[in-house]
Amino acid sequence: MPDVVWKPQERQAVFMARPEYEALYGGAAGGGKSDALVIEALRQVHIPWYKALILRKTFPQLRELIDKTLNYYPRAYPKARYNGSSHTWRFPSGAQIVFGSRNRPQDKIQYQGQAYDFIAFDELTHFTQEEYDYLKSRNRPNGAGTRVYMRSTANPGNIGHGWVKERFITAAPPMQPITEEAVWYTPDGKKHTGQQQRIFVPSSVFDNKILMENDPLYVQRLASMPEAERNAAKKKFVDACAEKVIAEYAARGEKVLSVPVGGQTVVGSAGYVQAVPEIMRQMEAQGIDAKYLVVGYGSTGTFAGLWAGAKYYNAPFEVIGIPIEPDYRPVAETVDFINELSRTFELGITCKEEDLHIEYGEGENFYGGVGYNEPDHITQDYIELMARTEAIFLDPCYTGKVFHGFVDLVRKGIIPDGEGAIMVHTGGAPGLWTKEHLDSMQEKFWANEEKDCVHVMEM
Repeated sequence: MPDVVWKPQERQAVFMARPEYEALYGGAAGGGKSDALVIEALRQVHIPWYKALILRKTFPQLRELIDKTLNYYPRAYPKARYNGSSHTWRFPSGAQIVFGSRNRPQDKIQYQGQAYDFIAFDELTHFTQEEYDYLKSRNRPNGAGTRVYMRSTANPGNIGHGWVKERFITAAPPMQPITEEAVWYTPDGKKHTGQQQRIFVPSSVFDNKILMENDPLYVQRLASMPEAERNAAKKKFVDACAEKVIAEYAARGEKVLSVPVGGQTVVGSAGYVQAVPEIMRQMEAQGIDAKYLVVGYGSTGTFAGLWAGAKYYNAPFEVIGIPIEPDYRPVAETVDFINELSRTFELGITCKEEDLHIEYGEGENFYGGVGYNEPDHITQDYIELMARTEAIFLDPCYTGKVFHGFVDLVRKGIIPDGEGAIMVHTGGAPGLWTKEHLDSMQEKFWANEEKDCVHVMEM
């Protein structure tokens, strides 16, 4: 009896059995998604002209997948050979499985003119929708008899979270096929039209019974991660739970409106697009000549709307974003959001990463402070500076950090001396009066005083 090289677990088998053109296997780390992907690529290696492409965003990330294949493939196909320079497996039939990355713009060139019967993305949320759509255009048959399809895996978060969620998750409940009209071409160049389907197959660490049996403390270790990593994991978990609840209500015929963190939607950002002409009218009325407008950069709904509005209305100022936490939103994701905003409201503008101006600070002078809404003595210094000089209260989560960046940019000359600049005060002053921040501020400013005198909100 031959040795079993690999056997799919229940949820992996469900994913690998799906007939749809596109399928996303998504969920928390540890669900066995990558293993299913590299094994799926073997399905047609008996066909001489079959060619598959497996992608990760960067090559160092790709290394883990290649290591998996070095374990599985030679055991299943002893005569298969791996070429390390081209990152290609060649099988006795002549079939190929190629490993690639898309971290640099020039990486696109290597896929021009290529055709791949099977394309797989590991960690799809690391890619932009443009990258996915371009490589989807490479998904064509190399000869008769091959099945042409795409498979992906993903964890929540990262730059492509928004479009992946929209394409695979919010469009229909899990395990329910999504149908769309499609156009494709056969090797002879003939055009075809019809319907294509895609589906989302959810995964969790508990679906990986082998992992849980071999490493019963895995979940416990997840719980003991550093606080920053644990908070990130919790956010992903909350997002996944929210998506599940939304899907359940949608399946019952309910119309669900999900408001994301920060209210960051194109509809919400449209208000800040319209804020730009209001700001310009106020500048004219008050005789203000401002070359820069500085605003917080968090969930980015405000920043994105102001940036798009400045471009659309040809504003005289450049919009500069100041991160309000260390784990700031990836710029590429903000670019995708701005372009979606432009498409939705037909603004006719296009945004690229190099178009955005985000200032982070450095070292201990990082403008985002120590964490989201966490007491931070440097931020408190700038809250005090504004309060004492202008009698304006800033909040410790957002505007205090923005003012820190604003002042530092002037000091560094990034905002040149003599050129006007505007800082957008987005509110949030009630955050000053939470017990957490009151306690921290009294520790900083009134360490030698009676502490109870500061707890003005406690009864």
